[in-house]
Amino acid sequence: LGRQLKMVTRLIATRETRRVDRDVFFVQMGGFDTHHTGDLNSLFSQLDEAIGAFTKGLKELGVWESVTTVQLSDFGRTLVPNSGGGTDHGWGGNYMMFGGDVKGGQVKGKYPDKLTSDGQVTLDRGRFIPTTAWDSVFKVVAEWYGVSVDKLVDIVPNAHQFEGDTGFENFVTSDLFGNTNRQLRGRANL
Repeated sequence: LGRQLKMVTRLIATRETRRVDRDVFFVQMGGFDTHHTGDLNSLFSQLDEAIGAFTKGLKELGVWESVTTVQLSDFGRTLVPNSGGGTDHGWGGNYMMFGGDVKGGQVKGKYPDKLTSDGQVTLDRGRFIPTTAWDSVFKVVAEWYGVSVDKLVDIVPNAHQFEGDTGFENFVTSDLFGNTNRQLRGRANL
């Protein structure tokens, strides 16, 4: 992950040469599919080191305020261990966002009222029904990125499914970002 993020930093540094106002990059780190006992401490250490170096690089380039990074998992994990001492796939996932304009230091979403089998959103074996649609998160990120309202349906086609649904937490840009009136050069060609 560290090498991938270093390459992203190098590409961001060439933004003027490449004549781009905005970029989207995808990097990945595996090893978290811990059906058997896994070494999460080592994985989290690698993640921490990579994010720390990436953050430092963005600040040195003077672009920290203009970059948002979204970390996500494609699935959650059960809270109850399986017979191999690991965990199985659960519903929902997790996200972490950071960047100079991100309102950090907060946990969003609804924490389960109970972590026991009789909790309101508990299914079985420590699986929980999600209370925040990924569409809500990415809709706000797309708005911050500069995607026009008429193009949002191309980015998050199901976002409207959750609007007004009291069972899901829906975000607006000011929930996740500090500067909602920032001026963007160019336009998002999406």
